[in-house]
Amino acid sequence: MALEQDLSQGELKLAIIPETVRQIRCADEADKYITLCTDIPAYEGKLLDFIDIVI
Repeated sequence: MALEQDLSQGELKLAIIPETVRQIRCADEADKYITLCTDIPAYEGKLLDFIDIVI
């Protein structure tokens, strides 16, 4: 979550809120294997680890 901030100093502060994955869905035009297996290595019902989504 990001609150309104002054970014003129080049710094963005984020609040990381732990949540569980409720549902993973693909857009109709998405390559399902690439999207689900490599982009978001998470599973429904499990805690989403911040490391899973950071590049």
